[in-house]
Amino acid sequence: AAPPAARVEHDGLLADLPGVVRDGERWAALTPALAAAVGGDLRIRSADPAVVLARPVGVLRAAPGLTAALTAAGQVVWLPDAPRMLDGALCMTPRALVAALTALALPGRWDADAGILRLAPAEPAPASSRPSDPAPGPRSGRPAGPPPGPIHVVVDAGHGGHDCGAQGNGGLCEKAVTLDIALRLGKLLTARGAKVTYTREDDRFISLPGRVEIARKARADLFVSVHVNSAPSSRARGVETYVYGMRTSPHATRDIARFENGDANYMDLIVSDLEEQANHAASIRAAGQVEAELVHGLGLFGRASSRVFEAPFYVLKRSGRPAVLVEVGFISNPAEERRLKDPDYRRRLAEAIAAGLTGTLPPRT
Repeated sequence: AAPPAARVEHDGLLADLPGVVRDGERWAALTPALAAAVGGDLRIRSADPAVVLARPVGVLRAAPGLTAALTAAGQVVWLPDAPRMLDGALCMTPRALVAALTALALPGRWDADAGILRLAPAEPAPASSRPSDPAPGPRSGRPAGPPPGPIHVVVDAGHGGHDCGAQGNGGLCEKAVTLDIALRLGKLLTARGAKVTYTREDDRFISLPGRVEIARKARADLFVSVHVNSAPSSRARGVETYVYGMRTSPHATRDIARFENGDANYMDLIVSDLEEQANHAASIRAAGQVEAELVHGLGLFGRASSRVFEAPFYVLKRSGRPAVLVEVGFISNPAEERRLKDPDYRRRLAEAIAAGLTGTLPPRT
């Protein structure tokens, strides 16, 4: 028989942790055998493609490729590593398993040198608790206990290279405006203590899947994409902020999404609802703060009357984290095109976006 991936120490007893070792990394299989190894009242069941971990104190769902696990109440638990399908079972690294079990009131630590997951003694569940009760924690898109370190933001400058994006009658290309604002925004966020990853820092073309891959590899806390709007009417004006969604928005947003999605495969937009639920609330909060700073801080016209817009933008759906897309103005409007050519105006736009983001994502402790 294959040796166990690791062992579990719980209430003074040692038990084998079923799983596999792949490329030197230990992976625990999320199966009933794991529940037996952990002991107590943990139950594990498959809910393809997700796996559900349940205790009387709460329920947690995890899915392959996602670092965001979800409680029954929609609260998010961020895992240090994404689960993977290995040998026919959904598996977690012991580090991720510790985070999942801690959310279910089974705290522990991973002793990598000894290969032992050391769990603290289990606390009895309240008699009134039910298996469907949510795990304790804040009702927000941020984890209850985020890991130490600076907030990490991926800043995405729309278009680039051979892809000019929208172009104004005066010849201004969207790609130049977005790059300038994105670089300014990144510097401002860095000055506020954030860690910043750019999808591009010069005039090069990055495909939409390429941008998404950068965001996923960065494992950032937020993805913000900067764009410039365009419309058939030269009178269209104002700023718009978007999160991913299919909620009814102005008819024109479907055209905007088709333009911005460009080289994306629409079939690739169909991904797990778990990821969307985990990130949606945090995305709306960040987008709302950015919209408020642009409208109230700069006195710009905001096109969203009551809340931010939702649209099926590829980079928002597939980034795998809270994500916001900002349309900073209409390049098709001659007056706005002139303003967008002004470096000082671009600086003010970047400052407003940075203020919205840092107000939404306070530094970690």
